[in-house]
Amino acid sequence: MDAGVSGLFHGLPGPVHILAAAASQGGNHRPTEVVLWSSGAITADKPEHFFLERYRAAYAAEMAHFFDVVAGRARARTSIDDGVMALELAEAATTSWREKRIVTI
Repeated sequence: MDAGVSGLFHGLPGPVHILAAAASQGGNHRPTEVVLWSSGAITADKPEHFFLERYRAAYAAEMAHFFDVVAGRARARTSIDDGVMALELAEAATTSWREKRIVTI
């Protein structure tokens, strides 16, 4: 059964629909992006083992930016409104998953 989140998001030119089927999987960082499709199988590198390993560079960049903002060397790229919007989306996605229905934001 498909479930999803639908709504208007600030800065985007129209409605955004996020649908997830029970068998779908988000993408993970892998050592390479090579995928072999053959008559016998579809194979690819396994993702890095641990979540923090997969997103190490992103976390390092986020922390470096945070320290630059605190030290007054940079302006924040995101606002409290961005954080609230991310939380609303996460809560709507969780509700959609639990209740197996589309949630409108």
